[in-house]
Amino acid sequence: MTNFEAAVELSLNNWVKSLPTEFDLPEPTEEYKKNIAKLFDKMRGDRYHKLTRSAVRAILIAAILLALATAVLAATVGREFIIEKLSDHSIYRVLDTSDIEHVDDIEIGYIPDGFECDTTEETSYSILYVYKKNDNWISIYKAKIDADIDFDTEYKNKEQVTITGIEGVYYQDDNLSYSGIVWNDGYYIYKVEGNILKEKLIKIAGSIK
Repeated sequence: MTNFEAAVELSLNNWVKSLPTEFDLPEPTEEYKKNIAKLFDKMRGDRYHKLTRSAVRAILIAAILLALATAVLAATVGREFIIEKLSDHSIYRVLDTSDIEHVDDIEIGYIPDGFECDTTEETSYSILYVYKKNDNWISIYKAKIDADIDFDTEYKNKEQVTITGIEGVYYQDDNLSYSGIVWNDGYYIYKVEGNILKEKLIKIAGSIK
């Protein structure tokens, strides 16, 4: 990937993240309706068939940006995954593991008050942060898209959750002693676990990049 392509991808990623999840479309003005009606009249009369070079150029640029934005949006929905149940544990596995990215950093935008970082492990394959507050703990894990994410088979209480618009799996052990969330954003797999409230786990997960 060239520097230009990387810059365009970064810009598009930031743009996509800034998009609202709901849209309120404004009511077209009378002037807008009149202009559109005139345009249609010209097209029907075959008097509007030539495009200037600048117009063609603008259309091409818009088409390229739309294609790039579509690719970014496709990636942000996450890749298809399965939960494989074995005799003593289950595995979260992404099916399409092409275009693997190395793990070089992680951004955590939210940690509940009072928790302090206790353990950090970083490799080119994964990053692990563990936070503690008295007897409470939080584990945050980011790995390459081809990683197999294990969790104990005793986690029978599973449900679908949404993390920044992406489907994830929330699981909780039968004793309700701790729980976790696992999901992928199309580039990496993430897992957040801890013996804290579900709402706080979801808030932490939503703040991670």
